[in-house]
Amino acid sequence: NGIDLILGNDFLMQYGKVQIDYREPKASITFGDQPLAAITSQRTDQPTRSVKLITNADITIPSFSVANVMTVAPALHAENFCFEPSGKLLQTKGVSVGHALLAAKGDFTPLANLTSASVWIPKGTTLGVISGYDGEVLSYGLTTREEDPPRTRLPTKKEVNQRRTLIDDL
Repeated sequence: NGIDLILGNDFLMQYGKVQIDYREPKASITFGDQPLAAITSQRTDQPTRSVKLITNADITIPSFSVANVMTVAPALHAENFCFEPSGKLLQTKGVSVGHALLAAKGDFTPLANLTSASVWIPKGTTLGVISGYDGEVLSYGLTTREEDPPRTRLPTKKEVNQRRTLIDDL
């Protein structure tokens, strides 16, 4: 009496039928053909495995823009990934992917420069941490076009060496 019951569609799809019997002295709930006491969690006790997502090439990102950064493909078996951005990268460089759901098949990750100056990101920079996501993904009119070239040019070898020298001097 007085207890609200909220069930998600995944639970309702799994058991198909929910029956609440108020005629007993104590209300009983049946999911599918099983009483509530017979329902057990299907989750495993294994923690979700996470790996770092790192850049696979040097890139310069112009101020207030987004560039597709080549990344190393993670070794997780999932259709999609939940991405948690690096707070340190945002604080030091002013760039971030943001919290995102990324497709596993992509070799490029969109990286936003939130500063008023161009930012150079060297190869091997950790963008954040990803973990596998196998839940339902709904997209409404969003498409990815892999044939689109990156909106920024790759730095020349001379520019890369100059920037590395600057970083070493810091």
